[in-house]
Amino acid sequence: MSAQKVYLSEMLYLLYFTVMFGARAAGLYEGMLLYNITLVIGILLFVIKVTMTEHTVFEYLVMALLLGMSLLVYKNTGEKGLLLYMTMMLGMKGVSLQKIEKVGLTILGVCFPVLVFLSVTGIITDIAYPADGRLLPGQMLRRSLGYPYFNTMFTTYVVLVALIMLVCGYQEKKQLILSSIFFFIAGVYLYIYSCSNTGMIVLTVFLMMNIVMQSMKISASPKSRAGSIEDKHRGLGIFIRILLMSVYPLGMVASILCPLLIGGESFEILDKLFHNRFNYANYYLTHEPVTLFGTRFAQAPNENYLIDSSFLYSFLQLGVVPCVVLTTLMMATICKLIKENRRIELAVVVSFCVLGLSDPFFYNLSYKNIMMLFAGETLWAWLAEIEDTLIKRSELSNSSLKKEIVKALSAKIFLLKSGRKEFYYTNSRIYAVWGEIGEFLKSVFATKGIRKLVIMIGVSIIIFAFAYYSGRANVEGIVDTIPEWEFFRSAMSRGLWSGMAVMLIVNFRQNVL
Repeated sequence: MSAQKVYLSEMLYLLYFTVMFGARAAGLYEGMLLYNITLVIGILLFVIKVTMTEHTVFEYLVMALLLGMSLLVYKNTGEKGLLLYMTMMLGMKGVSLQKIEKVGLTILGVCFPVLVFLSVTGIITDIAYPADGRLLPGQMLRRSLGYPYFNTMFTTYVVLVALIMLVCGYQEKKQLILSSIFFFIAGVYLYIYSCSNTGMIVLTVFLMMNIVMQSMKISASPKSRAGSIEDKHRGLGIFIRILLMSVYPLGMVASILCPLLIGGESFEILDKLFHNRFNYANYYLTHEPVTLFGTRFAQAPNENYLIDSSFLYSFLQLGVVPCVVLTTLMMATICKLIKENRRIELAVVVSFCVLGLSDPFFYNLSYKNIMMLFAGETLWAWLAEIEDTLIKRSELSNSSLKKEIVKALSAKIFLLKSGRKEFYYTNSRIYAVWGEIGEFLKSVFATKGIRKLVIMIGVSIIIFAFAYYSGRANVEGIVDTIPEWEFFRSAMSRGLWSGMAVMLIVNFRQNVL
């Protein structure tokens, strides 16, 4: 058995991420005592991790500036989200992004289905209120399935699917299409409970973008997940690069300028399309001041008035300076991903930017914007390049003062050297499975995996048909009332979860026997 090495400082960050990401994955939210406790624990773990990692004076200065900016925003606005995302990024030095993604997938892969199952079976009570079915007929109860809000539940599912695709890496075309269809069907199931148009649109955009990006010929690079994919082209074409680089700026323009510049009938159409978000954005842009480091908003006309755009949130709520810093960092991240041919990450960025148009999750307390993990990786690579450049230039300089300044900035500080302590673990079955989780997930959609999925779908349809038609008297005509939809959902859930249980039993028997 080969031994795998991990440093104590890396373990501290993964523990920090487990606490912070796990709290949100488990459905905790601001105002809950348990969530406040997790925030304190998470910040303490972050501080310990930083002290256990070797940093230069220059790096400490950058961290101090970014954390200082976040604390100033918190002082002015009461918003803690930016501070938490800064700890996510700044703690990443020396930590493998792939390990963080696997930890996130493990956490969300357990928490999300468990919460959904407990909610649909009635074991726990979730948030529900009557509303029109939007794309579905009649009236129904919109359900949050264990999360604070309907869109929150669905966007959490989108993050789960994104993590699965990231951990899997590049797939064969048949596998990719099959897995995308599976995740889309699961999304339809969740939509029938939540009626989240935003979530369904973003899920569709991500799955389609992922198929398109992976279908392109991949030029393998040191950071690429291409593996053995045939290399016929060198990177992305100029036109595609321009489109990808313009996604984030277009989001800023659409969120900040469009609500101000568009008027008349066009405004009414867009406002209706975005469920009054244009009207709310226009209200805040015309009633709240533009500040350097954010401001607390005055009382809105009613509770429906919210900033539902990540781009507008970063500009108006957080302030101009944080907005410029974050935009610069995101643009640098996208540029780095393009340069390294990281197509799955780019699919995540594009779909999240679409989601950011109608959800403020980029920099609020959601802690599910995994783009910030890419940004953290970019930040540390960026800082290393800047330091190397400064050192090389100082060596060529005749100025002794400049040399002394650079020498002082590049001086290394290691507060707790115990962070270098190494731990080894052998590839026992549990570690081997976790280490190869991407290959395991791919196998689900391989030839044998297809058979298991066919079994699951077959059992699900049979159980659903039996449950639905045995209680058909509960439905008059089409399903279009709250009681009828609850009956339909119950039959559908019985079918789906029974099918999944049978598939897991078959998989277990095959692995054991």
